[in-house]
Amino acid sequence: MKIGFDRICKKAHQRGAKIICLIHDLSSFRNKSLTPDEEIKRLNATDVLLTHNHMMRQWLSEHGCKVKMIDYEIMDYIHGESGAPHEPVDRNYSLYYVGNVSFKTHPYLRKLAEIMPDRDIYLYGTHPELEEIAKYPNLHYMGIVSDRQIIKSHMGDFGLSWYGESLDSGEGRIGEYMAYNNPHKVSLYLRCNSPVIVWSGAGRAEFINKEKVGITIDSLTTLDDRLKEVDDKEYRLLTDNARKINAKLKSGYYLDKALSQAIDHLNKS
Repeated sequence: MKIGFDRICKKAHQRGAKIICLIHDLSSFRNKSLTPDEEIKRLNATDVLLTHNHMMRQWLSEHGCKVKMIDYEIMDYIHGESGAPHEPVDRNYSLYYVGNVSFKTHPYLRKLAEIMPDRDIYLYGTHPELEEIAKYPNLHYMGIVSDRQIIKSHMGDFGLSWYGESLDSGEGRIGEYMAYNNPHKVSLYLRCNSPVIVWSGAGRAEFINKEKVGITIDSLTTLDDRLKEVDDKEYRLLTDNARKINAKLKSGYYLDKALSQAIDHLNKS
């Protein structure tokens, strides 16, 4: 959040405006460029905050945020493409991951390949360590592919949203932050009509469970056994629900809903 934000809010209020602030990232979490007190002071200069999820809202409240907060649950993904129907080749469900595929940044990717040698994992993204990836027959680097193309066609039956260093939880600076943040990656997977795999301790887990669009687990060490339990009926339920959320993400449904609630609050206050 830029220096001067609270002064801009003050000027807007002097002119009779109301301010709705949509949080994309929290600087005091992501890159530590602000202290929590500095960031909360600026956020308190607004009238309504649109927060990612209940965990982010709770953290802000505990650190002194006083304004009205509304969860927008998941980031919309407004894009012209529609996710192609996807049918798994067999019950040995495969995974795909989109993002930074470096083992240095996400060492869990290497560990996951080691503990699930018979399950294919497709990697889409930047910073590949090709010589290292080649050591694992079940890891497949697919290149840097546009989101448009991934939505139209991708390899993998479940989208993986996991961050940090450990198979067990969101450890490390990025992993800890993702306990409160809703990654855009989850929305991309759902736009692909794919069920999502997330850490059960993450803020986004509540949405995944409520909408039945994926699997939440405490540790990736249990993922292989959990996937073996997924039968055709459960996989069809997850993909059918993902397809419904896909349509909402494409239309901007979640931001529209949160903004409507914010405006209603302002009109009543």
